[in-house]
Amino acid sequence: MNPQEPDTMKKDRKNLRWGYSTGACAAAAAKAAWIRLTRGGAPQSIWVHFLDGRERELPLLQSGAGHMAAIRKNGGDDPDCTHGATLYSDIRACLSGEIRAEDYVLQIGNGTLILRGAEGIGLCNRRGLDCELGRWAINTGPRNMISENLRRAGFSSGCWLLEVGVKTARSSRSIPSTPISASWAVSRF
Repeated sequence: MNPQEPDTMKKDRKNLRWGYSTGACAAAAAKAAWIRLTRGGAPQSIWVHFLDGRERELPLLQSGAGHMAAIRKNGGDDPDCTHGATLYSDIRACLSGEIRAEDYVLQIGNGTLILRGAEGIGLCNRRGLDCELGRWAINTGPRNMISENLRRAGFSSGCWLLEVGVKTARSSRSIPSTPISASWAVSRF
């Protein structure tokens, strides 16, 4: 948490602890995986650029939960179904021929990022959601946050595959069809 921001917010005259959206956690894990790949080591926390233009420091899991980077979702006092879940990401060099129909292809600088959902990330199967029908349920905000944070971490060329997944905190089972959304306080889903 940025020391210049309070650790609580007001809602209906009651103090609430801040939390982070699923999308913010996905962006943090993506940036941490890129840093681990390109610079080595696993940071204890990561500064994430948010859609409101501010940066906030999010704590990472040190074990990586068996992946390149992982973070525990903290929904604050307004938790959703992913509160306490582990979001993780893995990134590797790839060929453009590895793009699947359900993947998002993000252009970052002169580089290409193939964004793929892993366990716990479902496909969008309803019209009117903020993700494309038949593609991973990763909303526009988180896709933008992932792109911007990778760009700020030095991503600028090549073709890379980023896989993002979600596991519940209470078991090793994944959460079926979890949409990744973004906001400062808490996910709306």
